[in-house]
Amino acid sequence: MKRVMPRQVLEAGLTVLLLCFSAVAVPAQNKKEETPKPAQSLTELRQQLEKILADTHTPGMSIAIVHRDGPEWVAGLGKSNVATNHATTDETLFRIGSTSKAFASLSILKLAGEGKLSLQDPVRKLAPDVWFENRWEATDPVRVVDLLEHTTGWDDMHLREYAKDAKGMTLREGLDYDHHSRISRWRPGTRMSYCNSGPPVAAYIVEKITGQRFEDYVTQNKQKKTASTFSSIPNTNRKQKQPYK
Repeated sequence: MKRVMPRQVLEAGLTVLLLCFSAVAVPAQNKKEETPKPAQSLTELRQQLEKILADTHTPGMSIAIVHRDGPEWVAGLGKSNVATNHATTDETLFRIGSTSKAFASLSILKLAGEGKLSLQDPVRKLAPDVWFENRWEATDPVRVVDLLEHTTGWDDMHLREYAKDAKGMTLREGLDYDHHSRISRWRPGTRMSYCNSGPPVAAYIVEKITGQRFEDYVTQNKQKKTASTFSSIPNTNRKQKQPYK
């Protein structure tokens, strides 16, 4: 016998569906209305960025719009130091952070281009004093390229390593502080896993080959203009610009 759905049940079901669709549609419409229109001028862009700083409780930022022929707009917005009410300007230095990974890679590639190392060189060959553990080292050594491609198999740096912020600590001292994360969990080169300790080891190799501090090598070479204009590498001796805090 064919069952027929009562009209009241059908109407109730349709009502619930309409309410569900309405509940989904309303936030989407609101979200669309809240999306700012693309800025039509630098003044509008500045206003939008300042609103973002206020909405996200971000103290300050640096911005640069650069064309092929040179900079179009370089500025600082907000505060570089909330405690002293110091404004962020186009002269404010920001800590370079993970951008240093690019400089480590560029430096290694520069040295490789000069024939001073190979990307396929085992790390133990170039920096035997850096501790790491790899049970496949005899057949699958950790190579320089693995440091740059996050394929060493090492775990990411542990919290204890991040927590250490000793002024004046050298790169080697930083690597020696806690090395327990530098243990290959699989054959190097077979899997990618983001690892913050690979680039510092690469930077240390740069120091070993050049006989210079990594920061000094970067500053004195092609990266000089980019690195020194908008960012600061920790432990540099330059004091003429106010850093972001």
